[in-house]
Amino acid sequence: MMIHTKSAIIIISTLVLGLVLGALLSGAFLRHLVTHDPAARLSEHFVHRFHRVIEPEESQKDTVDAILETYSERFIAMNHEHFSEVGSLMDSMHADLTSVLTAEQIERMHERMEHWPFPKNRHFGPRKKH
Repeated sequence: MMIHTKSAIIIISTLVLGLVLGALLSGAFLRHLVTHDPAARLSEHFVHRFHRVIEPEESQKDTVDAILETYSERFIAMNHEHFSEVGSLMDSMHADLTSVLTAEQIERMHERMEHWPFPKNRHFGPRKKH
């Protein structure tokens, strides 16, 4: 075989191998994301934050973790309830204001609400097309 043919075979083989490995690793990563419980991730974050503050000794770690995990579940549940209530309250406020405000004022309110940290992905009423 000529040197060019060997080089082409090596390059193509490397490319195919890279594509196969990339697809396999991507699938494994996506499967991990889909099967990983988001509530568990929030709980882990909650416990980790308090570990940094408390700096528990090794003998305390198991007991502290158990206590923090119990409270993390309650805090997470309260947080979900809070955002749900905020969303309902915002919907009600928007409905009441819409009958009073001008189109320009409503548009300004929509623009401001897009930058609020909660609740994400909410759209309040019809939007004007630009």
